Amino acid sequence: MHAQMLHRRLSLISDTIVKKASISGPPERKFSQHEQDCAMHFLHRRKSSDSTVVFGSIQPDLYRRRGSIINVRSVKEKTRIGRIQLKLSYDFSKSDLMVSLLEVSIKAPVEECQFVFSLDPTQRKESCRIIPGRIFHKECFKFPITYDELMEKTLSVELTSIRNNGSSIMRYGKADLTLSTFRPADEVLIWVDLEFINDVASSGELNLRLQYLSSAHRLSLMIHQATNITRPEGLPNTYVRAVLSRREKILKKRKTSKKSSTCSPVWNEVLTFNADPKSISSCQLEIRVVDCDRFGNKRTLGRVVFGDESSPNSVNKLWRDSIDGRETLPQWVSLIPIAIDASKK
Repeated sequence: MHAQMLHRRLSLISDTIVKKASISGPPERKFSQHEQDCAMHFLHRRKSSDSTVVFGSIQPDLYRRRGSIINVRSVKEKTRIGRIQLKLSYDFSKSDLMVSLLEVSIKAPVEECQFVFSLDPTQRKESCRIIPGRIFHKECFKFPITYDELMEKTLSVELTSIRNNGSSIMRYGKADLTLSTFRPADEVLIWVDLEFINDVASSGELNLRLQYLSSAHRLSLMIHQATNITRPEGLPNTYVRAVLSRREKILKKRKTSKKSSTCSPVWNEVLTFNADPKSISSCQLEIRVVDCDRFGNKRTLGRVVFGDESSPNSVNKLWRDSIDGRETLPQWVSLIPIAIDASKK
């Protein structure tokens, strides 16, 4: 059906040319097979480019039109945490892929983040820092690579948060673009959805200090601040809940005030517990960072347990030093995510 329509349109073009030729006087010229094939290919591309391109119905020829806009959409709308607009082009004179980050829209609960671009996880990466809510300036990156090699590559884009002045990062979103699909020989504009990544290695970090005064039977827990406390659907409203127990029996509960709409809450509050020196060594102190929404629903975003054999060595060392009466300093501890939220108990 499409072939017949294209032949019909090609014949109309040929008839028009012949008529013009008969009026002006020059003899009629026959079109070669190569010219006919080129004309048919042009008409096919022009017809195809009239419709909006959406990921899932990708046809390589659609992306050769200079300046066309492509939408690469998330399969699951609920997992999308943001969108970015990219411009891809290839400089044949220098054998460089040019990637420009034009616009950014982030729903991820991060206060400072960076985008990392790479063609190969083991090789060169380019990155730029973004602070949501501030004016964004276009960023451009260059990847030296031959065009033939480029057609075998995938451009990976990762959204990561920045922790502790850049000392560590946590992934939040990712998108992969198969470059052979887009063929950036001409300039191509792409809107890309970023898929949420559940990086379960850590659920943030908590800065705290433990101190035990045996003469007063008092255990003091100083909660200073937290960083990288997140949830997928927005900025969290968090407080710290601490429970002192012995042999699975709860002795005392304490909690801080709630800090709203921030990934880096600051408390600087002290929680105190009465603890007998004879039994303190067999006690456990569980600390949870709990998120509370406006409807009163609660869930634990991360926790750390002191006095538990399964806890990291650094955590248990801090616990032993504290209950032995040694002087301790404020320390960052990693919060571990849990599968089941027991914060309502």
